[in-house]
Amino acid sequence: MNEIERKVLQRNHCNIVEVIEPLELRPFLYSKGVLPNPTFLGDDRVRTRRAEKFIEYIVENCSFSLFLDSLSKDSAYDFLAQKLQLELDDISKDDTESRYVPYEIKESLFTPERAKAIWFRHELKRYSMTGNNEAFLQRSKTITDRWNAIPKEKIFLENNQELADMYFMVLDATMERRRIVYDTTLYNDDELFGKMQEMSLYTSSATLPTAMRLARYGSALLMAGRPVEEALSYVEEAKQRLQTLPACRESGVILYIEYNMLISERYEKDPTVKMKNLLLKIGSESIDHFCREQETVGKDFRRMVLIKQALLLLGIGLFLNDVDNVFVTDEDKKQAETILQEIRKEENWKRMEHRWHVAYYVANSKLLRLEGQSEKALDEMQKASKYAIDGTFKKELGNIKKSVVFQSGKREWNFKNALLLFSFIILLIAVVYQIVFH
Repeated sequence: MNEIERKVLQRNHCNIVEVIEPLELRPFLYSKGVLPNPTFLGDDRVRTRRAEKFIEYIVENCSFSLFLDSLSKDSAYDFLAQKLQLELDDISKDDTESRYVPYEIKESLFTPERAKAIWFRHELKRYSMTGNNEAFLQRSKTITDRWNAIPKEKIFLENNQELADMYFMVLDATMERRRIVYDTTLYNDDELFGKMQEMSLYTSSATLPTAMRLARYGSALLMAGRPVEEALSYVEEAKQRLQTLPACRESGVILYIEYNMLISERYEKDPTVKMKNLLLKIGSESIDHFCREQETVGKDFRRMVLIKQALLLLGIGLFLNDVDNVFVTDEDKKQAETILQEIRKEENWKRMEHRWHVAYYVANSKLLRLEGQSEKALDEMQKASKYAIDGTFKKELGNIKKSVVFQSGKREWNFKNALLLFSFIILLIAVVYQIVFH
């Protein structure tokens, strides 16, 4: 391969490694005398490692055109072959290459186009958090229809990147929405996860779709009952993918996903102080990442994470269940109250989505209950129930109902005990009266 062809492969290295399975290309390239034997790379069990070694070998031992032929055979990776050919043609027309940004630099830019896509993504998130499914589907469909209307031969054009970024946001928001309603079949949706991976070929950043797909898949696995170690391995890989990027919304979301996994599968089962402090640290790190984006987006995410931290401090789990064997210290209560006071400020309260109203009222109810204000605690829990019903947050609603029944029963028990005590006192007075005066 010549220098320009090598540069094309270098710039698309991440895309190629993420997409191809070398074992599928092996028979064709062996038949053309490129590979040394028909079992080349067969001993390597990790696909990405096979792909890395495969590309390294191809660059030195295969022509660019033959490599494209192998990708196009049986239409296996013809979309990738087309992208590489178009980029080669563009570079060949412009030797200056001034309009091409190196991968490492390109990945670090916060462009106006990204700002627009991030705001759109945030809009979709807020629809999910308020249970406004109609608005979510309508906005998502607009972008999906525009993306699907692009002719296949024009899909790699640079002026389609902004739309590609927004369609990637639609796919990610769809996964998030299904996670919110606790759709345990999400991990089985190969079409949705496949589309997310494919978007790395078209978006302004190849890294973000790949990293988010990994994190969302790990979350989906855990939701389906798979081991937490397996789920966390996908999150760890997602975090590694983002090492070439500055802190951003997506890196914050991946930390947030890790937080949710650890609280539900580690802390709720063994609520140690060490794990609590680790979760508080992860939450604070995610806030720092979110706040690198637009101010409103950063503040909305900050509010969300702060409420999560208040829940943690008060011994409340992922789906607003009371965590067993948690001792809430006076310092925990003090910190939680400080957070809830912050949330009640007008600038935070006026943008609260239904889901976070639910979480706030549950946290405030627990705080009041710990302070012995059972009547007010029950009132707060009933407010949480109303918002959970409005937003169709079924997992949370189930735990809220249990808490309402428990607190109502406790109140009724207290009332009956008070009535019995009062009756006993009256009886005692009557007995004393009889003894003294008769």
